Amino acid sequence: MEWIASIYKDQPILLSWAISLIGVILLLLPTILTWRYCKKHIGRWKFTLSFIVFGAVAIPLSFWLYFQYFLGPIRALLFGFVGLIMLMFHLAPLEVVSTSFLLEATDTESGQFGTGVTNNILIGGIMWAAAYGIAGFIIDAIINFIKPSNKSSNLTGAKDAPSS
Repeated sequence: MEWIASIYKDQPILLSWAISLIGVILLLLPTILTWRYCKKHIGRWKFTLSFIVFGAVAIPLSFWLYFQYFLGPIRALLFGFVGLIMLMFHLAPLEVVSTSFLLEATDTESGQFGTGVTNNILIGGIMWAAAYGIAGFIIDAIINFIKPSNKSSNLTGAKDAPSS
């Protein structure tokens, strides 16, 4: 996290705000681009693919938003509390799972911050991509069941006979 703090050190207020907004945009951009691409080209799977991408970036986005909490009261209200809630939702299950399966040492003092956090970010990206992907798949399945596409209604490609 020191590299994030070094970005903001001795910066003018406008540049500091610009860095905050650019970081949020860059972390949300893959999800937005995936959504737009899928909406045009792969309409049946737009929720599934977009949710997978969002799940992969959910923890880094949560950390970025939460870090904004410490940069001032306005950013704390706009970004910080959202990041805090996202972190509580996305990171807490990984800590329980990682200690349960002995992926992290328990009851020890660490001389270095962030070793467990890095593992949680990598494992969490995969886990949340799968979890959000399943949720997106369910939404796509419901939408495709309710409103099937025109292509699937006529699988043979033959024209319908005129009714007399």
